[in-house]
Amino acid sequence: MDRFISINQKRLNYLLLFISFLVYFKIFWFLYSYITFSLLSLPLEATTILDIIFLFIFFLTFIPCSFFIKSILLKFLSR
Repeated sequence: MDRFISINQKRLNYLLLFISFLVYFKIFWFLYSYITFSLLSLPLEATTILDIIFLFIFFLTFIPCSFFIKSILLKFLSR
């Protein structure tokens, strides 16, 4: 017997988008810190420039990646 839970779709979308943004944020900054601090030994000036470049890349990619993660979460939750 199938059981369904009544939910507000708009609130679910906001919640999943927020969760996916947090997941993407954690993954992105984990990779950034690993690359910057573990693989490279750069002076402070180069690290600052690298910070700006990675921040720009993050702002360009967080909306598409968040929506992609949100769609994966929706597929997982709808099963």
